Amino acid sequence: MKANINGVELAYTDQGKGTPIVFVHGFPLNRSMWEPQVRSLSGQFRVITVDLRGHGESDAPLWLYTMDQFADDVKGLLDHLSIQQAVLAGFSMGGYVVFAFYRKYAARVKGLVLADTRPQPDSAEGRAGRFKTAQTAHKDGAGAIARAGRVDPACGRETDGRHHQGRSHPDDSCRSPSLQPGATGRVHQRRQVVCGDDSLIGPGAY
Repeated sequence: MKANINGVELAYTDQGKGTPIVFVHGFPLNRSMWEPQVRSLSGQFRVITVDLRGHGESDAPLWLYTMDQFADDVKGLLDHLSIQQAVLAGFSMGGYVVFAFYRKYAARVKGLVLADTRPQPDSAEGRAGRFKTAQTAHKDGAGAIARAGRVDPACGRETDGRHHQGRSHPDDSCRSPSLQPGATGRVHQRRQVVCGDDSLIGPGAY
């Protein structure tokens, strides 16, 4: 499915009934990374996955994207789906988006799931790496990223490339929202922090 959100066509899935859970993918991935969660949870919950602008099947305006812009898009999608409150789950850069969403729209958040992410900004090296990956995707297509076996910043091992469909130009989007270390302590809603054994940005960030 697609919806025009903030002037951009966003691709999304919406399955199941019950408490809404919105899954936000990492960079340079897309909503298909959440297929196992959709299958497992849509029998009990309303599960929404979205391709952020510049990723997957969503439009990719040729411009820099910010975490606040991604958060506004997620909020616009919730409005489009008539969802007043949802649990937000973000992986890696998707966690940055979730932090931005909470900072701007806390009343819309029922709970947070933070997977292999952190409240601090990326390092200069991390920003440079994301920007290089985005340039490769823009120039040579998403397949070039998959063939290169690029490593997602949240994972210390190579990903299989199946979900690598990022097309963004993330200069500003490489920065997380302006939350300081330990910012999760100021989140009043229920929250779950998840970190894999191979994560490079592990739970010490919290």
